[in-house]
Amino acid sequence: ATLGADQMQYIPWMQASYIMAASKKALEHLPDGADIDALTYDELIGWGRNMAEAAGEPKFGFPAGPKGLKHRFFQGYLYPSFTDGVVRTFASDKAVVAWEKMKELWAVTNPASTNFSFLQEQLLSGDVWIAFDHTSRLAQAFNERPDDFVAFPAPAGPEGRGFMPVIAGVAIPRTAPDMDAAKELIAYMLQPETQIATLRATNFFPVVEVDLPEDLPPAVKAAGGALAKMASAPDAN
Repeated sequence: ATLGADQMQYIPWMQASYIMAASKKALEHLPDGADIDALTYDELIGWGRNMAEAAGEPKFGFPAGPKGLKHRFFQGYLYPSFTDGVVRTFASDKAVVAWEKMKELWAVTNPASTNFSFLQEQLLSGDVWIAFDHTSRLAQAFNERPDDFVAFPAPAGPEGRGFMPVIAGVAIPRTAPDMDAAKELIAYMLQPETQIATLRATNFFPVVEVDLPEDLPPAVKAAGGALAKMASAPDAN
């Protein structure tokens, strides 16, 4: 939040990320020896292949639709996992390997993914059994049928388990007509009770230390567990 300066340039407000979600009917098709909380891209592809054979059609879902967040996958997950970078490694030899791996994954992806934007819909309909998406775009599936789905970290490549923390923040322009009121609003937004209310409403997590209540929505509990595992993984990148 300092943006490289010696003081805060904006104030973090809420945070989230992207995770994987699966129907429990997919679990029996996990490759032998695979740990759902520590998958590699090769294991994810093998899992997709197993499901396609069992179901007679691809069951991995990817947000490749016009409003899907596919660019975040490439930027925050695939590229770091294979190249340990994004912009500076974009045209590298390691990037070629990443795109070849993506081609393998696409071969076991539901081809209708080019129309998928919020993967919670396809999880609920059964069109896909595994999905990658933003926590807020998977929430409906967990909230409507919490016993039918599991959440887990993104897969790892040769350069680790690449993932993107998503941080939203607020700032006050110098031209603000009421600087004191603006500061009061930010202070209110950072109060623990406000942060928890934001979490309930949006599936974006607090940026300050809070004691989370027990009665949070199922989607929040599922996403929070997957995010914690991803952030604390020994190969997190």
